[in-house]
Amino acid sequence: MTALAADLGDPAGMAGGVSDRVSEAYARDFHRLVGMAVLLTGSVAAAEDAVHDAFEVAMRRAAADPRCVEAPVTPWLRGIVARVVRQRHRGLAREMRRLIHVYQHPADDAGLGDDSLDLVAALLRLPPRMRACAVLFYLEDRSTADIARDLDCSPRTVENNLRAARDHLRRDLADHPEATPPSPDGGSSDA
Repeated sequence: MTALAADLGDPAGMAGGVSDRVSEAYARDFHRLVGMAVLLTGSVAAAEDAVHDAFEVAMRRAAADPRCVEAPVTPWLRGIVARVVRQRHRGLAREMRRLIHVYQHPADDAGLGDDSLDLVAALLRLPPRMRACAVLFYLEDRSTADIARDLDCSPRTVENNLRAARDHLRRDLADHPEATPPSPDGGSSDA
């Protein structure tokens, strides 16, 4: 059995001939397909990832329907690579639109005191989705259901992100006793 089929766990008990055809195409066409994907993505690393993902898709499709590798394999693989790249671009664009819609970086620090600057710096160190949840919940006073709808995730995911954001902010702001992180009820924690 080939290394590619072994990496994929020989999906659906794929027969040697089918996995051999895809594996031969991998050995023969990998670099050419990466070159095509570089032109589509602009990045060698992203192109290699897309081509590897395309070969995984090809192995699974060939396992489900061995007839798909009876025709020339290379044009079929080019189409799969193009679709994988397009799906990745769409996913990234969707995520960027979501995050831009919900969060805008402050234009400058005019009017912000030292405490506020510490809080802004701590917020900017959070991962983007966690930061978006915290900003929308605590600063924009939005409900978890509204935030979930805006970020295209479940309310439970929003709650988990808020909990993690509070923990991060609590640790980050521990060095600054005058800047207190928000409490779970939405107010500031004055213990």
